[in-house]
Amino acid sequence: MTKDAKIIINSGTDAVHVENSKDTTLGYGYFKDINFNLTTAQDGISTSAKLEIDGGNYTIFTSNSDSEESFKGIKSDQNVILKNSVMNITSTDDAIHSNGDIDIISSDD
Repeated sequence: MTKDAKIIINSGTDAVHVENSKDTTLGYGYFKDINFNLTTAQDGISTSAKLEIDGGNYTIFTSNSDSEESFKGIKSDQNVILKNSVMNITSTDDAIHSNGDIDIISSDD
């Protein structure tokens, strides 16, 4: 994903979905200094491999009143790494979900 972007997505499915069904190591998501505003009926950001977010502001709203399923704000089938980012997540399920580790890293300049 491009650096220093401002992205607004209104979606009926996953707002950002990164997956490779043949090789799950290729479903890697890396976002650097992105300003995301995501409104979605399913998952906000979903990856099949590691997800790394390095800087930026993320506003994620998940809601689907027509479904009995619940959806995550940020979801990874592997590890999630959040560095120096501002998160505002309203979700029908987990705000941050990982089938591996979740690392939250903050540093002062």
